[in-house]
Amino acid sequence: TSAEPDHQLAVVASQRSDLPFRLLIDGVLKHRATSRAELLRQLTFELNVLARNPAAGNTIALHSGAVERSGRVLLIAGPKGAGKSTLTAALVQSGARYVTDEVALVDLPVGRLRPYPKPLDLSADSFRLLGLHSSGGDEADIPVDQEKTSVPVDLLGLASPGGAAVTLLVLDPSAAPTQRVDAVEEKVALLLANSFAEPFQREVPSSLLQPAVDWIGSLVVVRAGRGELASTVELAEALLASE
Repeated sequence: TSAEPDHQLAVVASQRSDLPFRLLIDGVLKHRATSRAELLRQLTFELNVLARNPAAGNTIALHSGAVERSGRVLLIAGPKGAGKSTLTAALVQSGARYVTDEVALVDLPVGRLRPYPKPLDLSADSFRLLGLHSSGGDEADIPVDQEKTSVPVDLLGLASPGGAAVTLLVLDPSAAPTQRVDAVEEKVALLLANSFAEPFQREVPSSLLQPAVDWIGSLVVVRAGRGELASTVELAEALLASE
């Protein structure tokens, strides 16, 4: 199967009974798996790695969730554990369309996002906040604490074909409840802090960095402190709808 035109992924049966599956990328053995579930986790990991290094010359990859409505895309960034996937899932539940919950691919200078509709990785706390355990039956559907479960997009809502980024919402537990960022220097710092390094390492820095600076300078950027999920969803909806 093909992850993108430049890469080939293959799952090969092994004669070893303890490790019956092998995952190869471009003909190179990357993983051995004891079960289909482990194989799926390994495959998802490798797809994320490949997505972080897009082939297009003027594409950056953000460690970010993203949702779309009427062609307008809201990016959701922040440190690990800040709630990116939970907020992304909640917005999809409320009617926005899902772009990604982990790797947002932005084509510069237009700022158009490509869809990356991988299953959402949600923790036990996310399941409870989103009410997912009640839709499937009982508490047994909730993943074990400290583990994450992959949730198909269609259990939450619809996937998006992509769109144009209009706002970057940065979830920051140390920030004031809501703080708009206007200084270009601070916008650029937030962009770089939430970008994967691979595209920048591949390029002559000025060929990718300057379009990225120009793009983030034109974007609405807001930092949001820790708050109730419902209030953060309300903020995100307002940002997605504002002109």
